[in-house]
Amino acid sequence: MIALLALALVATSFLLQAHIDLNLIDEGYLWYGAIAVTKGQVPIRDFASYDPARYYWVAAWLRLLDRGIIPVRIACAVFNAGGILCGLLVVRRLTRSWWVLAAVGALLTLWLFPAFMLNHTIALAAVYVAVLLIERPSLARHLLAGAFVGFATFFARNLGLYALVSFGALIVLIWWKLDPRDLTRRGLAWGAGIVLGYAPALVMFAVVPGFWTATVSAARDIVERGTTNLARPIPWPWTEPSLWGVAVGAFFVLVPLCYALLAGWIAAASGDALRRRAVLVAATMTGIPYLQYAFSRADIEHLAMSIHPFLLALVALPFGVSRRWRAPAAALVAAVAGVSLVAVGEVSPFYQRATAPAGYYVPTRLGRWTIWMPWPEANFIRGTIQFNETMVRSDEGFLVIPHLGPGLYALLDRTSPLFQTYFLFPTPEPRQRQMIAELERNRVNWILFEDVRTDGRDELRFESTHRLMWEYIRTHFDVFPVDGLPPKTTLWRRKTASTS
Repeated sequence: MIALLALALVATSFLLQAHIDLNLIDEGYLWYGAIAVTKGQVPIRDFASYDPARYYWVAAWLRLLDRGIIPVRIACAVFNAGGILCGLLVVRRLTRSWWVLAAVGALLTLWLFPAFMLNHTIALAAVYVAVLLIERPSLARHLLAGAFVGFATFFARNLGLYALVSFGALIVLIWWKLDPRDLTRRGLAWGAGIVLGYAPALVMFAVVPGFWTATVSAARDIVERGTTNLARPIPWPWTEPSLWGVAVGAFFVLVPLCYALLAGWIAAASGDALRRRAVLVAATMTGIPYLQYAFSRADIEHLAMSIHPFLLALVALPFGVSRRWRAPAAALVAAVAGVSLVAVGEVSPFYQRATAPAGYYVPTRLGRWTIWMPWPEANFIRGTIQFNETMVRSDEGFLVIPHLGPGLYALLDRTSPLFQTYFLFPTPEPRQRQMIAELERNRVNWILFEDVRTDGRDELRFESTHRLMWEYIRTHFDVFPVDGLPPKTTLWRRKTASTS
């Protein structure tokens, strides 16, 4: 019944939103990578990507259905239903009321934003595995916890690191306050589980040529760059001019404050108190490392992908306090749910379409599927598809810079002429020279260029982050006149390209 409830909640969200809007950048990044996997390419080695697990999951659904955007969203919905199931199994420890389970499930589902990132499910699963470990800290469950850490790492290295930190601390806490025996054996079981969960990656390192070298190189690039995300100013609620901004900013105050208070309580509480409040402990311990993700780029998307352990800790609060504090704790949960409706609801595709002027969203046919999107975007996509079919030969390369490439390559069923599919961070000159050589080798005769300032920063324009490439483009390409392009978007054609 709980599984059916989880499926119903995610299916409802899917039916309301799956045919609305298309994110060419971030969603396109997943879509393009999954298509590449169906063509035999390997993530990280053959194209810039996250860690492999998500691509193989989505690629399996693309093989089953087709390579369209709706199969991608179906794959994500099924994966996220597993996360909501984990969340509901956690809440089931607190109450048997189906009304409460449905309400909490709806709140968790609301925060599955953006749905294509899938990180939410890993966070929800972490809380459930932590609850299991606290309830019965056997060797088998330490092995399970380790397997989860390994799998989370195969899914995303940063999520694996969060799991490593949180479960390492939780195992020490259990030994310290709940069951001070066999720490060494438990640690060994946990370590064996990590190897077991990460086994798919270990196999790939052993049998896929070049995958180990590419993974090390990708990790080194992150270390040299010093960041995984472009930082943004924290949207403190007192600095935001709109109700929506205040709602989002409130979470950047409330989440770390609650975690700090709960961490202090965990440090001071007795073992019996911790055991009786296993959900509160598990959600706090697994959620704290996700603060790094929420604040690494402080926006609604990164907040949403890190908030689910906090929501479960908050829901557990009324069940873990004394009777006189129960009503205020329940009121806090209700208030957070209301603020969540403002914060997430206003940016949801369903709300965006429902509140748009009449005629602004138009149906757009993409393969077998119809997507409703704003008419300027629909016109741009239709024009790009027509241009690709009538102007670009099959033996020519077509480059899209800086950010729209992943989604457009997926739409056009084209392979990116460069390893990178979008261009965000400043790139060293030697790497830019390699890219220029790739453009020559792949006969790139057409370039679609959008002049954007990421976060409004001039230093993040393509001309600044890829100066050598920009000079190459200006020297070897001319602007090709074409109507209907979005503002600040130009089409460039190689000067020596054949006109036949």
